[in-house]
Amino acid sequence: GNINLNADLNTSSGGISGSILLAASNNIIQAAGVGVTTNGADVTYWSDSANSGAGAILLANSGATGASIVTNGGNIIMGGGTDPTTGYAMATSSTPIMTVGGAAKPIAGVMLAASSLDAGGGSISIRGSNGTVNASTRGVEVASATIQTSGSGTITLVGDGGTSTSASNPWGFVNEGTIQSGSGNIYIYGTGNTLRPNARGMSLGGIVQ
Repeated sequence: GNINLNADLNTSSGGISGSILLAASNNIIQAAGVGVTTNGADVTYWSDSANSGAGAILLANSGATGASIVTNGGNIIMGGGTDPTTGYAMATSSTPIMTVGGAAKPIAGVMLAASSLDAGGGSISIRGSNGTVNASTRGVEVASATIQTSGSGTITLVGDGGTSTSASNPWGFVNEGTIQSGSGNIYIYGTGNTLRPNARGMSLGGIVQ
């Protein structure tokens, strides 16, 4: 089933450094205005844990207010399948559609809508795929959102355009926000759907620094 995160999670009180793992056989949806916070421990979102090819990760927004994850040095991991560090969060035709800036966004394996991720020196890994969706799709989209870390923390973003034979605009990775690290490297990988026209590997329209 789905995980709908509608209230804050905070393991940083009292100096405790507890990690957070959300594992869903289908979607993980964090509501607008909801924050997840740790004190140096990892946060992992693991969708499609049943490896059925269905399970996206969505950080939702309400207007300019999005969701947030802050780890203060812990890692942030988003992915799916048998292992979220190597597998993809997977979009399907029933994946909810986010609206940002008054415009409906494409279906995505991972959609960060006006939201923020801050690892504070930890590393960030995000992996998403369009799967076989027959629609306008993105593997990973950063939509008016911020992904950041500091120090030597790295950022790795992997978007896959999927394998649909009739999707429109099946792009791998789209940035319409800000991606920022300290001295650590930023790795962005985008693979377009080779079975369709206008299938871009990536579109970097925002800020990467």
